[in-house]
Amino acid sequence: MTDVDRSKKQEVLRRLRDNPYLTQQELADQLGMTRSAIAAYIAQLTKEGEILGRAYRFRENRRFLCIGGANIDRKIQSIGALTLGTSNPSTMTETHGGVARNVAENLARLGEPPILITAIGTDHDGEPLIHHLSSLGVHTHAIMRKETEHTGTYTAILDNQGDMVVACADMAIYDAITVEDLRTRESVMRQAGAIIIDTNLRQDLIAYLIDFAKASMISLTIVPVSVPKAKHIPYDLQGVDHLIANRDELYAIAYQHPAPEKDDESDHASLLAACQIIAQRGCQEVIITSGAKGVFAYDASTQTFSHLPAQQATIIDVTGAGDAFAAAYSYARFHGEKMLFAIRFATEMAAITLATQETVASRLTPELAREFLMNCRKTIHEERQP
Repeated sequence: MTDVDRSKKQEVLRRLRDNPYLTQQELADQLGMTRSAIAAYIAQLTKEGEILGRAYRFRENRRFLCIGGANIDRKIQSIGALTLGTSNPSTMTETHGGVARNVAENLARLGEPPILITAIGTDHDGEPLIHHLSSLGVHTHAIMRKETEHTGTYTAILDNQGDMVVACADMAIYDAITVEDLRTRESVMRQAGAIIIDTNLRQDLIAYLIDFAKASMISLTIVPVSVPKAKHIPYDLQGVDHLIANRDELYAIAYQHPAPEKDDESDHASLLAACQIIAQRGCQEVIITSGAKGVFAYDASTQTFSHLPAQQATIIDVTGAGDAFAAAYSYARFHGEKMLFAIRFATEMAAITLATQETVASRLTPELAREFLMNCRKTIHEERQP
């Protein structure tokens, strides 16, 4: 192949990266070439693994897509005993939060920088969120800016012992996201190899994304953000590959009512029943995180219910551990690991977040992820030895 041919082939690749839905004739017209020549270059690029198929999907573009909340989280803690009805000397900490945002940052730190679709205001809170994510490699070009809304905020008031007195959440911006907002981003969404969404989104948006993922044959994971917002999940779950929830969220999704009182002898049976209801509605894998009780999992394809006991962990702050688990589980499944192996890996990665006050542990790295994957494989191999 001559230098001229190589240059033309690279130009074809560049044009297709800019617009993966160009036809061969459109490319030929743009580049002043014949359609047969374009076809030959595309065949060569496919053979080389640069293009994965129609609509032209590129090897490096099969990345994660996270859709949902990105907030400013504030904790205000009283220095002394809290007195209502007056001013109290306090300290304040401010961090970036939101389940989709947290999952996106975890994935970026694991070496899989995703695309993030969320909504922010044109206020002083929004731009720092984007700047921080961009600095980690998260692709922020599809984020919406809503001029008439404030960036989402969550503010918790704590007493001097660290116990929450009250919390206030201003999440109205997510109600301003429309189906049309998502439709205009479908070309971005089609680049995904896996989609992870949280339930800050309205039910109609989640239903649209389920249909989109199903039609596009893209793996979809749903992560609830709370019991009330778990009810945003629609009844029809055909097209949902993974649901990652805690026990209370699981019951809200399955039954639309609170979880029953815990009874160790019957809790496994009731969890299984709830998982089966969700699986009957179309979800393929149901993962239930249960703190000190470990993780429960239901695989609809084999109708098996599994329990993995909790690993020993140093607990400093539980904030963000569930998001780290969801990101790590998705990471492992995306890389071809089986469900129970992915749970082990996710549990190990979540333990790193538990042992820090950070919402997303800054010590997470691609190298650490590979090390933990190898350790998990070694542990499983040793457990199988007679």
